[in-house]
Amino acid sequence: MKESELQNKSPIFSGTIIKKYAVNPALMSEQSVWNYQQLAGIVEKTTRTLNKAGFNKNEKVAILSSNSLEYVILLLTLWREGIIAVPLNVHWPIQLIEKSLNNLPCFKVAVSKNFLHLFSKEKFEQYSLEDLVALYNSRQSNQVDDEFSFDLRQKATIIYTSGSSAEPKAVLHTLGNHYYSALGSNQNIPFSSGDRWLLSLPLYHVGGLSIIFRTLLTGGTLVIHPINKAMEEMITEYQITHISLVATQFQRMLHTSGIKDFLSEMKAILLGGGPIPVSLLSKAADARLPVFHSYGSTEMASQITTTRSGELFEKLKTAGKLLPYREMQITADKEILVKGETLCQGYIQDGKLIRISDTEGWFHTGDIGELDKDGYLHVLGRKDNMFISGGENIQPEEIEQVIRQINGVEEVVVVPMDDVEYGQRPVAFIKIQEDQMQEDNIKVIKVSLKKVLPRFKIPDHFFPWPWKENMGETLKIDRQNFRLLAEQILRKQQ
Repeated sequence: MKESELQNKSPIFSGTIIKKYAVNPALMSEQSVWNYQQLAGIVEKTTRTLNKAGFNKNEKVAILSSNSLEYVILLLTLWREGIIAVPLNVHWPIQLIEKSLNNLPCFKVAVSKNFLHLFSKEKFEQYSLEDLVALYNSRQSNQVDDEFSFDLRQKATIIYTSGSSAEPKAVLHTLGNHYYSALGSNQNIPFSSGDRWLLSLPLYHVGGLSIIFRTLLTGGTLVIHPINKAMEEMITEYQITHISLVATQFQRMLHTSGIKDFLSEMKAILLGGGPIPVSLLSKAADARLPVFHSYGSTEMASQITTTRSGELFEKLKTAGKLLPYREMQITADKEILVKGETLCQGYIQDGKLIRISDTEGWFHTGDIGELDKDGYLHVLGRKDNMFISGGENIQPEEIEQVIRQINGVEEVVVVPMDDVEYGQRPVAFIKIQEDQMQEDNIKVIKVSLKKVLPRFKIPDHFFPWPWKENMGETLKIDRQNFRLLAEQILRKQQ
């Protein structure tokens, strides 16, 4: 093999890694445990199954399934064969799924048994995920070739953004994008042989996919979290050392009796996927939990900045410092620009690759932020969320951050409503721990806001949270839905 080819071979799940950690557990779930040698064997067997089924290099294969052993193994096999994986959001309606696949286009779909009824056989080639990955045929594997590896240059995934404010975008990554994302993360949050990272985020989000790369890069263990089991049980039963959480997951966990002792013994709790309330970070700091606060994006293959180990609370409140293999700059109008080895190849639109960076290679995130004197990033919000009220600029995230610090507040969303006198005025939806908004709660919130916000930034109306359940694994807030709901409420009150 030529030296240039060797430089493009990924050490993730390579022949070297497999031989070095052969008997170490690679994948764990309630059903089974697979060591590195066995995992390589089942990937080899799945490769032969895909070849017989007519799967070809460089084509796209969508996957619709909850997290599972079969899902992870199919991903590894697709990447081994140079096939592009398209993880699909299991919560999307079938119409949106079909529209998204037609955009690529992609007509082969691996579907778990729970979703087999969804797809039209006339429109898509449908394959059973469980049949493609026959886990229990054999636990024995042949000798693994030293060249068992991934090519960093190959196209690996198309991940759809959550589409909170617009149509979901199809983001194309190479294996190199994911590899350098994992490599930079592991340099900041050490993960090694013997450690266990819980797959606590869905694989159709980049935050979930990135866990695979971080674990299989270093001989560690990926633990599959089944949807029918509490995350707290998984942490205690499987002695989890690392976990990735969004704010709602972390908030629920802190309310679980007895879990803090287990969390304090972990090596890393990585928080991201959106704003983390300062009140949550404060509770984590008081409990001496090993929390890492991060800022990232689908386009940059997960984390961009992350706090360091043992940060003081003042720094833990920031989004952290830039990780290796990334670059960042802040423009005069405070927009965050990024580039580097983790930046995706672009968006797929009507079957064509659309470039997303400017002439100097920078991707304009649409987020606004500031760097402090120590190089820590403070994310202030989205440019497209800002609105003007009576000539004053209002960033709803600023108001939300203040409200989140009020005792008892679990979640808040601030959106603008049209106003005859001022153009637009803020209104707020608030979820409190008692799950019921009372007039007394509103009075307390207003008094608290008057102490720290100018009058024009204090919302005119405070509405109760419209859903009984939290937002779960939803990583983005659909502000348009909140605006429409506020309009309906106000019309009824007139």
